[in-house]
Amino acid sequence: MTKHAFKSDGSVVLYDKILTNIRSGYDATTGTFTAPVEGTYVFHFYALASLNSIIWIELFHNNQYVVSSYGYTNGSYASSGNTVVLRLHIADTVKIKTRRGTDVKLYGASGQYYASFCGALLSPSLHEEGSNTQHEIAFSVGLSHSESAADSPNVVFNRVFVNLGQNFNVNTGIFTATVPGIYAFHYHATAQKGKSIWMELYRNYIYVNSLYGSIIGDVGPGGNSAVLELVAGDTVYLDIQHHGSFLYGERDRIYATFSGYLLSTIAVSHPIIG
Repeated sequence: MTKHAFKSDGSVVLYDKILTNIRSGYDATTGTFTAPVEGTYVFHFYALASLNSIIWIELFHNNQYVVSSYGYTNGSYASSGNTVVLRLHIADTVKIKTRRGTDVKLYGASGQYYASFCGALLSPSLHEEGSNTQHEIAFSVGLSHSESAADSPNVVFNRVFVNLGQNFNVNTGIFTATVPGIYAFHYHATAQKGKSIWMELYRNYIYVNSLYGSIIGDVGPGGNSAVLELVAGDTVYLDIQHHGSFLYGERDRIYATFSGYLLSTIAVSHPIIG
């Protein structure tokens, strides 16, 4: 977005700077992405609020609410974003809207692109009988209630958007790889008002990276991502036990998300001994 946008009516955010639009799925006049093929897609959206303003934007799939991104910093500029993986049919729509009834002020200027909306096809659906396709593994989950480290050491998400391959355990919050390959993981969260969120990504009980969020007098967002090489049996999960963490969420305010997907398979070879 190359200019400021001020909205309070819950209307669609229009992104006027097109960086990539292969197969013309995104319509800049309506702000709507329309799926040209059936398949699994990943979407990322980010924004920066104007000075002393709120950023509160939401992703909709076929006009149904999916996830949110919120930020506000008194005396400064707040930024936030989120990620989700969705299974789309041909002609399904995805768009970003501002929160209805809230004065949302997005920052944008020529040469300063903070508000962005990105999508990519991870894997098309092939219906031909006997098609030889790679393993389709992807999950994307969200949290529709508040949670803290006192509830569970791992974040256990209750809203499942996709779980292709069923490698993500919704009861434990743990992803277990069944196919050797290169995987991408994205995670976001927002702290409860006046508290902090400190979340860590682990691979086989080994620390990878973190997110942190805390805003005095308001909720604080944070996010991070990682690309990891996994073999069958490797586990990946989010931990909130080691620090005081308070995740915020409601039915229509899903800020905490965890998504992962297989980018490519790899051959696992073993050296010959003897």
